[in-house]
Amino acid sequence: MFYESLESRRLLGGDEPFSPHARLIGLDRLASDFPTLSGAGQTVAVIDTGIDYTHPRLGGGFGPEFKVIGGYDFVDRDNDPRDTHGHGTAIAGIIAGDEFTRNGLRFRGVAPDARLVALRIARDTRTTPNARIAEALDWVIANRAAFNITTVNISFGSGHFEREPDNAPFATQLADLAQAGVVVVAASGNRAASAEAGIEYPAADSHALSVGSVNEFDVISEFTQRGRLLDLLAPGEDLIAPWLNATTRSLRGTSYAAPFVAGAAVLLRQADPTIAPAEIASVLRASGRDNLDGDDEFGSTTGLRFPRLNLPAAVGLALARAPAEPEAAPDFANARANSLAVDSRGVLHVAWNDPLLRTLFYATRSISGTWSRPWRVEPQEIDAGQFLSLALDSAGRPGIAYFDGTHGDLRYARFDPDSLAVGAAPFAIDVVDSRQSVGLYPSTRFSAANRPVVAYYHRSKGDLRLAEFDGGQWQIRDVDRHPNDRGRSASMAINSLGRLAVAYEDSTSGKLKFARQTGAGWMIDTIDDFTSGVSFISLAFDPRDRLAVSYYDAARADLKFAMEQSELGRFHTVTVASRGAVGLFSQLTLNDDGVASILYHSRRDEGLFLARGTTGRFIATRLHTGGRFASAAVNPVDQSVVYAWLDSAEKTLRFNWFQPE
Repeated sequence: MFYESLESRRLLGGDEPFSPHARLIGLDRLASDFPTLSGAGQTVAVIDTGIDYTHPRLGGGFGPEFKVIGGYDFVDRDNDPRDTHGHGTAIAGIIAGDEFTRNGLRFRGVAPDARLVALRIARDTRTTPNARIAEALDWVIANRAAFNITTVNISFGSGHFEREPDNAPFATQLADLAQAGVVVVAASGNRAASAEAGIEYPAADSHALSVGSVNEFDVISEFTQRGRLLDLLAPGEDLIAPWLNATTRSLRGTSYAAPFVAGAAVLLRQADPTIAPAEIASVLRASGRDNLDGDDEFGSTTGLRFPRLNLPAAVGLALARAPAEPEAAPDFANARANSLAVDSRGVLHVAWNDPLLRTLFYATRSISGTWSRPWRVEPQEIDAGQFLSLALDSAGRPGIAYFDGTHGDLRYARFDPDSLAVGAAPFAIDVVDSRQSVGLYPSTRFSAANRPVVAYYHRSKGDLRLAEFDGGQWQIRDVDRHPNDRGRSASMAINSLGRLAVAYEDSTSGKLKFARQTGAGWMIDTIDDFTSGVSFISLAFDPRDRLAVSYYDAARADLKFAMEQSELGRFHTVTVASRGAVGLFSQLTLNDDGVASILYHSRRDEGLFLARGTTGRFIATRLHTGGRFASAAVNPVDQSVVYAWLDSAEKTLRFNWFQPE
């Protein structure tokens, strides 16, 4: 396999103090608001055509006392990795170049005080054998401690991948670097005009952070390869960067977008030395500005939304998520109602109600197990969060739907990462629906368009409602409106096509019903005709987009499970556990084979249980004492399930994990 560089060129002009690209990602605000964050103490390995270390913007020399502190030439097999092409020099300048001006514009590297290691793998930007890249990665592994390498930039790649390739050539090295705490950033590729979709490898590796290009107007570059594996966007057109022989050059390509993110990773590590590579990816994505591929873009588009690098917000979010001092850590002693979600990198998000303080809190738990300080979500002195639901959008940004018990309103907390850059609370609060006790039993998800959607019960009218945010305001419609009482205990799920479904109680008849979104509107039917009251409903789609639901049959005090059969709308129902108040706080998850895992509380046994099985047979295991207020979420990284429950002996909320079988 051979790898081509991710480069092309065009000219730039302008007259702003900072370049438009710098202002787009907030580099100007970063320099003003966080002047001490400059990359000091961090080293970036640039795997490329080498670095012209004689360039005055790159230190003017080579060795421990200079900016380029070391490296190796895998082409000529010597210890002099000086660039004879220019590509690697430009990459290095975007990461850590000293400030300069050109044509009235101000330019500087993202992390100008960072050190650099030059690993020369190619004479030019045409092709290079994968063996050289593998050798360079091995060199980083062997020398990372000696040079304090925390980040690697690779702006070479090949192929079009919609999923991570099997038996990838650098999979072992990239996994080892991630385990060692080293962030690897890779360019997504420049061949978007090809008929094939997907991004290049190694950007497509799960242990690399993949980066595509935007222009100064935040439009995705036509050449950018993109797809579901693309993590971030950064400037990559009309850039000015250092070149050979003390010159600068105008450049374009995803090659030059990647080093903006590599520099950002360095700043986050400086802001929080404990942050892991996966958490850096989580912060950069969650703090980014959404960019819809297809609104202003040319050529072949995906319709997906990608986060674009936002430096001040990223630093603010990293600081907000940093491990809290023991006295400032979340106190779950009074927690009751709660909701969990895990982002694509494994960071746990938790929202919970404190009934003593009568308010709603939010915090994150890192991959290493440390908690951030908690945020008070609702700024007003109201009884907030007795009923709540937390969800994450495609970039890992939280949204929380909750009930305002003081006014009887449905409220929604939208995550606003820009506020963190100035130290403010990270949520903007909307009153979604008001007056007459609306917003009970909210269940929230994000639509295929990455917009928040909330299903909820309007108690005064007895209706099931749906509210969807259109980017400016909330659009509300009735899903099941009837003279009878419908909509309690709503639970919503979304399938692989982006279609919603809601399971809920028909309180008049006591039946378990569901509403499914179709191209023609909502289809409403009954899941279980033989109940006379249901609650603690938990709805999910299996890998074949069949509905499954666990629920508490109040009349019999049993836990039940229903699975949709091949004929649309037909369910097979079984009793999972029976004989005495079992099945409260039911939480359903499904593995890739469609096998169900159901967490539930048994009031009779005062315990939390886990039942595993299918419609044929379930086997239950006691996990803990207590179990009220149980909630659960799937970790997409390893498919483990994280859950919370109230420890009745200690009167506090606990967290644990299990691996579905």
